[in-house]
Amino acid sequence: MVSKIYIFKNVDWCAVPNCARKDLADIYAECVENYQFGFPTIESIQYAADLYDRSISSGPITPEEKKLLTKMKRMPWTNKLYMAALDEFKQYMDAMFQNVLGVNFKFFVNPYHATKQVIFLDYLIRHPGIMGTYNKLSRLRCKTRKLCNLSSTDYVGF
Repeated sequence: MVSKIYIFKNVDWCAVPNCARKDLADIYAECVENYQFGFPTIESIQYAADLYDRSISSGPITPEEKKLLTKMKRMPWTNKLYMAALDEFKQYMDAMFQNVLGVNFKFFVNPYHATKQVIFLDYLIRHPGIMGTYNKLSRLRCKTRKLCNLSSTDYVGF
């Protein structure tokens, strides 16, 4: 079974140690219950771009927006989430080209720094609980390695 949620796409349930299976299943179930699949929109990208611009120009930012910006700064350490954001962005662009041009044009983006930040920020806005799920998976991975006496780089299936 392949999950539609990016951070669960490559879970190898056969490789997950028994001591972690129930916890992993619980995290997955909670994420599925709260996850709202959806592509970025012009409005969501514009909001993320506006928020990013306000963050670098010291514009007014609400406490909720400040939390999002803090999460965005973790992008280098949350590569799977960034890849999920980029994947959704690419799918959105593919659909836009299909609708506007009537052709199936694959848009592979290699964005510069600010664009990466906006794409990831938009993803975090549209999926508010995903960073919490990512953190839970990270903690479970560490706990599993410790319980199974594995090194910090050993694969535990997720």
